[in-house]
Amino acid sequence: MSRSQWKHVQVLAEQFWRQWRKEFLPLLQARKKWNQESRNLEAVYVLMKDEQEARNDWSLNFNNCHPSIKFTMEEMHADKIPVLDTLIIRRDNGSLTFSVYRKPTHTDQYLKYDSHQSLEHILGVIRTLTHRANTICSTDDRLEQEIDHLKQVLRTSGYSKKNQHSSKKKTPNPSTIREHLAQGHITSPYVGGVSESIARKIRKLDVMVHTKPVNTIRSMLVAPKDKTNTLEKSGAIYHIQCADCPATYVGEIKRELSGRGP
Repeated sequence: MSRSQWKHVQVLAEQFWRQWRKEFLPLLQARKKWNQESRNLEAVYVLMKDEQEARNDWSLNFNNCHPSIKFTMEEMHADKIPVLDTLIIRRDNGSLTFSVYRKPTHTDQYLKYDSHQSLEHILGVIRTLTHRANTICSTDDRLEQEIDHLKQVLRTSGYSKKNQHSSKKKTPNPSTIREHLAQGHITSPYVGGVSESIARKIRKLDVMVHTKPVNTIRSMLVAPKDKTNTLEKSGAIYHIQCADCPATYVGEIKRELSGRGP
C-alpha cells in the first residue's frame, strides 16, 4: 500500500467514526431533556382591584365558563403567600418581594459530602441551591438571608468553604449544551476512583459520560409496594398447551389473569 492510499484509508476511517458518533451513537440512548422544546411550568400572579366584585366571585365566574376550567384561589396570611418554592411577601406600600419558601416540615437534609457520589453531583447541590436563591430572591437582604441559611445547612452536611467556592462556575450556554448532546451520551454506574478515569478517556471522543449511583440503601431497604402476584396482574399475555395435541393457544386478557375462565 502506498503512502497516498494509506492516508486515504485514514481519512475514510476518521469520517466513518465521526459519522458513527454523531448519528448512530445518540440513538442507543436517547435523551429527552434538552432535545425537545417544551413549555416550562409557569406561575401567573394576578392582582385584581374591583370594589364592586366580591372576593371569591371572580374564580366562580371563570370556572363557569367551561367544565374543563378549574381555577383555585389561595389567600394571603400575614401578607405572605407561598407559590411552589417561592414566598411572595407584600410590603406596607403594596409592592411585592420574593424569597425562597420551605414547608414547615422541610428537614434541610441534602446530599452528604462524603456520600458515594460523583463530584459533579455533590457540587451540583451547591450550584442548584445557590442558583435558586439568586433567581427567586428579589432584594439584597432576602438574598443575604438565604445565602447565610444555605451556608449553615451545607456546613451541617459536610461541605467546607472550599467546596462552596469551587462550585461557583459559569453556567453553560444552552446552545453549547445542545451541541454536546448531539455527540452522544453514555450513562454508567458510579464506582469511586474508576468512573472518573473512564469518563475522561471517553470524553476525548466527544461523548458525554453521566454516572448514576447503584445499590443505594434506599433501593435495598425501601419497598413501598409488595410484588403483585402473577395471577393478579392485568393486561397479561398467556399461553395454554393443548392436552390432546401439540398446539398452543396464546391470548391476552385485560382483566386480572385469575379472572379468566378455563
